[in-house]
Amino acid sequence: MCALASVARAQVAVFSGPGAQTSLGGGGSRMVLLAKGQYVVFYNNGAGVDYVTSLDAVTFSTPQPASTTPASYGFSAAQHGNTLGFVWANSDATGFSLWYREATITAGSVTFGAPTLVTSHAVDTRGYQATLAFSAGGTPYIAALEYGQAYVGPAGPGCGALGRYRPIHYLLQNGTWMMRGYCNNFDTIRDPNSISIAPSGQNMIVSSSIDANMSTVIAGDAGELGEPWHMVPAVDHLLPGQISTVQSITTDTDVHVLYRDGAGTLSYGRQDGTNLDLNGVLADVTVLNSAARNPALSRPLASTGCYVAAYTVGNSIRVRTFSSTIASLSAERTLFTSTTAPNNLSAELENATAPALMWQDGTSILFGFAAAGARPTLAATPAQLPADGTSMIDVTSTPFLDACGAPIPEGTLVTVTTTTGSIVDFDASSEFAGTQVPADSSGRVTFAVRVGMTGGPATIAAMPITGGTNAQIGVTLTMVPPGCGDAMLDMPNGEQCDSGGVDTATCNGANCQAPRCGDGYVNFAAGEQCETGELCDMASCKFTFTIGGGCHGCGASGPGSALSSIACLAFVMRRRRRHLNQ
Repeated sequence: MCALASVARAQVAVFSGPGAQTSLGGGGSRMVLLAKGQYVVFYNNGAGVDYVTSLDAVTFSTPQPASTTPASYGFSAAQHGNTLGFVWANSDATGFSLWYREATITAGSVTFGAPTLVTSHAVDTRGYQATLAFSAGGTPYIAALEYGQAYVGPAGPGCGALGRYRPIHYLLQNGTWMMRGYCNNFDTIRDPNSISIAPSGQNMIVSSSIDANMSTVIAGDAGELGEPWHMVPAVDHLLPGQISTVQSITTDTDVHVLYRDGAGTLSYGRQDGTNLDLNGVLADVTVLNSAARNPALSRPLASTGCYVAAYTVGNSIRVRTFSSTIASLSAERTLFTSTTAPNNLSAELENATAPALMWQDGTSILFGFAAAGARPTLAATPAQLPADGTSMIDVTSTPFLDACGAPIPEGTLVTVTTTTGSIVDFDASSEFAGTQVPADSSGRVTFAVRVGMTGGPATIAAMPITGGTNAQIGVTLTMVPPGCGDAMLDMPNGEQCDSGGVDTATCNGANCQAPRCGDGYVNFAAGEQCETGELCDMASCKFTFTIGGGCHGCGASGPGSALSSIACLAFVMRRRRRHLNQ
């Protein structure tokens, strides 16, 4: 098919600047989520946390503030139904503070309410590496590492001492934030450490690394249920953000754990949330890479989907996937490479297609997808045409693939966008912003764009409402002068000719430009039989037009036959008739 090459957007910079930073919690925190078919992306600009939204992961909205103070100690977002929760923590000359804020999600908008102060202290650490998750019942839980907090739970040796760092969690009950500190996994010195939180049935599991071991706490809204000690005997506590956890799809009390151990090996393990034994350890421990860091784990929305384990190795981001159990672990593949080592990698918590990833690369915050297989592409026919407000572009895609490499299911809605003009197809859903078209049985979409009146480059993009992958292409629109068609030459406004709206041997009537082979406009009066993009799917069609340097044909090596010329003419006339009837 004759079209411009698809623009390969392996990664998108959503922010660049000297203050750029992702969350300290890395894979233990969440910086991107999909809400009502649009991505909401959070990043630290140095002065505070902003968020941007996108329907196609190509064009992002104007940044809006998510935090009302700086967030030097980390931030995290989570979603429950139409509620978006956001937490951040800060350390400055006045002390330490931990904040929470909620937003309501509707089609095309995110509306934040006022922030609430969860806790603060003038001297003692609060909210370090704050991360957030909602319980099955919708209760927000904030997990963090703090100093000087009392242990709340069954009695244990040394648990009551305040002069130490320990993992804690807060939960919101009847409008009040309740703090619970843990007995296990404490230290008098705060290394960078790591923390993560995930639902386990109706409960929550907080995983943390302090003083070289990974311990967990199993808790519910009513109180602590158990504290399995030393789930992993030696983990990395010298780098922050080295634990990431998600709830199992098939056994909702199980929690999958991705972590970096003390020897620098990245491994997987599974915790049974019904096992409250103090001496419980992770099951199914499996090494994923012996020299990786920055683990980020994401889960599918159905048991047929794939879990995605993402991590960094040197200057690359790599992934391995598995289905219901780690026994199905895939081979490693490289997603992205960069000139510097990516840091603080974070993955979308869950996605029906494939997770979005966020990471820091120097002074830039980058966004990308973890879909498998060939990236989808778009083909536009024609790829160049006049910006006359009536001409049409036919767009087709290659298959959109999920994290397992399978095409998205037939009927999956795909949001299609254009930076100029409009989408012609009927909008298949009013629930989501923009225009949606359904995927066919092979995971492809087709749609049409009516061009606008503005010339120059235009970007057409497509992304499933389930996110996880996208495609885009650029087309070129030739500006139609404002007086075109009045039979008066207006060179200051860009007219090269004006034949009164009629095609002649020296003038294209629709755009007042001199006919040129390859301009996307078939001018029969100038001797053209077909044009670039118009008939390139017909291999026998040949150009006969020679003005402006001649043409080299359209996908055929030999001269066109009389029959092919008739076919070309008939096809062009059908296209012209359809365009005029729009």
